[in-house]
Amino acid sequence: MFTCGQELGVCSLVSEGVGRALVMPLPPMGWLLTGLRPPTPARGVTQERPAPPEVGLSSFGTTPVEERVAHQQQSATAPAQLTIGVDPHKGSHTAAALDAQGRVVDQVRVANTRAGYRALRAWARRWPERRWAIENAGGLGRSLAQWLLGDGERVIDVPPKLSARVRLLSTGHGRKTDEADAVSTALAARGTAEQHDAVLEDHAAT
Repeated sequence: MFTCGQELGVCSLVSEGVGRALVMPLPPMGWLLTGLRPPTPARGVTQERPAPPEVGLSSFGTTPVEERVAHQQQSATAPAQLTIGVDPHKGSHTAAALDAQGRVVDQVRVANTRAGYRALRAWARRWPERRWAIENAGGLGRSLAQWLLGDGERVIDVPPKLSARVRLLSTGHGRKTDEADAVSTALAARGTAEQHDAVLEDHAAT
């Protein structure tokens, strides 16, 4: 049976046995008891319902499962941003899409025309989280960069020397192809801490 001291507010568990009594000190009222299994009431004896805890007593609660699941969903990482590197030319543009791990997802070549630009935009629409890296965005890539900026896209201007350096380090040789240049441009934009964003001009190229 349980016995409680009124002055100290400490309860004890008294186990009556043959010729002896075992007294076990229990935590103060309001603490969470663990490891103690309630005695099984005798058959035919009505068990008295315990009184609800008094207001103001401390208790140790657990986080509901729903709250833990919601917290995990909120802390999940956002979709990784994809980088599209572009090697621009007077007659065409070659683009390479790289994922967050630097792997080539897809490549495409379009004409340096308005129709080619629309085709490039349609090709890139599958990746909502994207940014563009254009080699020499103020030179050969100026028209494409301005079109993209005018449509609300983010464009990073990659210097040709930086793109060439990345191509040399990643391939081990300086062999130049449009596809390799597009990949190197995207890698350069991903690998440098100081990214130079292209700016929309007052009178964008048309």
